[in-house]
Amino acid sequence: MKILVSSEKSEVHEALEDYPIERVPREKVMEKLRSLNPEVLVVDDGEGIESILQWGEEAGTSIIVITENRNISHSIELVRLGAFDVLIYPFSKEELILSVEKALTRFAPREKVLGSIHLIGESEPMQRMWSQIRKVAKTDTTVLIQGESGSGKELVARAIHLLSERKKGPFVSLNCAAIPEELIESELFGHEKGAFTGAVDRKIGKFEAANGGVLFLDEIGEMSLKTQAKLLRAIETGEITRVGSTKPIFVDTRIIAATNKNLEELVRAKLFREDLFYRIGVVVIKVPALRKRKSDIPVLVEYFMRRFSEENNYPMKKITPRAMEFLKRYSWPGNVRELKNLVARLMTMVEEPVIDVKHLPNYILIEVDEEKSAVFTAKTLKDFKERAEKLFLLQKLKENNWNIKKTAEALNTPRSNLYRKLVQYGIVKEKEE
Repeated sequence: MKILVSSEKSEVHEALEDYPIERVPREKVMEKLRSLNPEVLVVDDGEGIESILQWGEEAGTSIIVITENRNISHSIELVRLGAFDVLIYPFSKEELILSVEKALTRFAPREKVLGSIHLIGESEPMQRMWSQIRKVAKTDTTVLIQGESGSGKELVARAIHLLSERKKGPFVSLNCAAIPEELIESELFGHEKGAFTGAVDRKIGKFEAANGGVLFLDEIGEMSLKTQAKLLRAIETGEITRVGSTKPIFVDTRIIAATNKNLEELVRAKLFREDLFYRIGVVVIKVPALRKRKSDIPVLVEYFMRRFSEENNYPMKKITPRAMEFLKRYSWPGNVRELKNLVARLMTMVEEPVIDVKHLPNYILIEVDEEKSAVFTAKTLKDFKERAEKLFLLQKLKENNWNIKKTAEALNTPRSNLYRKLVQYGIVKEKEE
């Protein structure tokens, strides 16, 4: 049970002193909603309440709003926006306790809508992606998710499903790269008994299993041209035929596909059908690599540490700022999956209550130290200063997602001066993938 409280009113904290609450500053509410997925949030009315209510409703969190606005129409509007309850200040201790108890009862047992979706982060790339997810979830169109291995493509697909009208339907996943070519047609469309050697019983395919819900086709770039043609027909007509049968079956299945390959290049190489590419890519969502959103690493580390601690009954650990800096400067070729596995390893193997640089694996230490060595091998003081300044500017630009205005503010320097430095050192924004 998790109850977050973001209120400046002492009466709220006094009323809930016997509950396991966590106090959250207003500016951290959205971050905590996403990382902790609490059952209940008690929050003061004010700026940003609409966004908080929207996220809470989508994530399945009951939000109790404390307001000093006595206009009944305002309370009605808050409920319309997704508030579970609205308490007009001043109120009695009993009123708040009763509201919290009702909120907890509402989700017991509770199906956490996004409880297993580790799409954690407040960086600009993540905010853009969440905006796309919410928009496309309201439609029934096909979606193509692009991203590197380990970046969370299936989690994006599940988030789209769970925020859509199909959320009560099944979510069926098929890894196209893991199925042999001679079996993938049977996996997709099913087969009749005796259709081929080894077909001892009738089998329902993934399309039928996902009827009324979503079929997630992971690594679709690995699919053969022959199967691509049959998949295209099934998507366009909503009609499939089991292997060994001539009877058509109509299905209502939404397709979400994913790939870590460049499908445009595969189309040019005649390895992927152009018509299928445009059919599945009506909406394209690109999952940012972890190195493109390093400002999210601290909150991801905290989330994975807390989750590991709760699931394995391990004591929670802390991590030193210096160790965190090493994690933020590492390139993370395995993306969020690699970070999650590293956190699990550190939580398991480190006996001390605090994780420091000495506990990090050598490959991280070596990569980060090589970055530093480019500075310390300078032959003159002038060369050293220039290399150090360039490295420093690059780091600050990455931390602020290459936003010039924010970077200049963080450095307490005019934007014009920052622009001059970028030209001086030939610094250009990393190419988007």
